[in-house]
Amino acid sequence: GSVFDYAATLLATLMTSVPTFAIGILALLLFAVQLRWLPATGSVILPAAVLGVDISGSIVRTLRSDVRAELQSDYIRTAHAKGVPPRRVLTRHLLRNSMTATVTVLGLVLGNLLGGTVIVETVFNWPGIGSLTINAIRNRDYPVVQAMVMAMTLAFVFATLLVDLLYGLLDPRVRTD
Repeated sequence: GSVFDYAATLLATLMTSVPTFAIGILALLLFAVQLRWLPATGSVILPAAVLGVDISGSIVRTLRSDVRAELQSDYIRTAHAKGVPPRRVLTRHLLRNSMTATVTVLGLVLGNLLGGTVIVETVFNWPGIGSLTINAIRNRDYPVVQAMVMAMTLAFVFATLLVDLLYGLLDPRVRTD
């Protein structure tokens, strides 16, 4: 309920709701044209920042809601009552139990990240897997399109596998023998 909490929620909601191409264009206008801090093309900083802004909003919102829910849990109150240091309560109990939903969102965000690279590479005129895919679609180069779809699918499957493995580390109850 603090000012920081409301500001973080508002910022995370804005980061989630504004489309990637709009964030990219606004970042170009602000940092390359107005402030002249970064070049409009050739720099990896702006495209990476735009992709980071795009995905971090949903991660922040998920983690915030889970942390707020876990703060009301009995085991958190018990740990505080037993005199466990606050830092240990935060790392051992609160964050570890709050991370399961966030790890799920991280896995799902990879699909958004892969789709976002296509848009960001187009906006920033940056050569990469997204530009290669768009050019292959324009030129009707079906083997390259198939290879890109397969590569992105494998990346998504690998991320899903990684999420499942992280679940086992975070919550021993989901481990199978």
